[in-house]
Amino acid sequence: MIIEMKNFIPLNSHQVGIKVKNKILKALKESDELIILDFEGVDIFTDSFIQQLTIILAQEIGFENLKGRVKFRNLNDFLLKMVKEKLYIASGKKLVKREKDIDILLKRAEEIATQKSDGYLSMLKVPTGWKVFLNNAHLNKNIEKEKVLQIPSFSSLDEALYHFISKPISL
Repeated sequence: MIIEMKNFIPLNSHQVGIKVKNKILKALKESDELIILDFEGVDIFTDSFIQQLTIILAQEIGFENLKGRVKFRNLNDFLLKMVKEKLYIASGKKLVKREKDIDILLKRAEEIATQKSDGYLSMLKVPTGWKVFLNNAHLNKNIEKEKVLQIPSFSSLDEALYHFISKPISL
């Protein structure tokens, strides 16, 4: 059975992860068939989403059962690294060295900026929070200031980066 993750986009909460996890659990009960989670067309998911499909699912069905019955397919390098880390944790092993999420997010945001705006990426801390967008902002122009005000603000830089990666915003 193939479960296409793009049908659940945005993959940005544990609630969405629970929905997919429940679909996996149902499929596991109904059949001995291999469950393939296909991430084609998915650029980003949150940590809380993937924890549901790795660590928490492993707690419910056992790590060996997860490893033998559920496969991840078509993950980009960014997502593959996150899945491997979570599966390592799900196996019961402790991570000795863990790359911070912000480092991974910044790298992915830089890749998007290189592809879509010749490398221009702006991150602003404003009174309402963090904003991340493509292109170099000329904040001395009133029009640009108005556009920046319309970009959503987030309480942390990692939240702003998650949002940007899932839906790049350009000035």
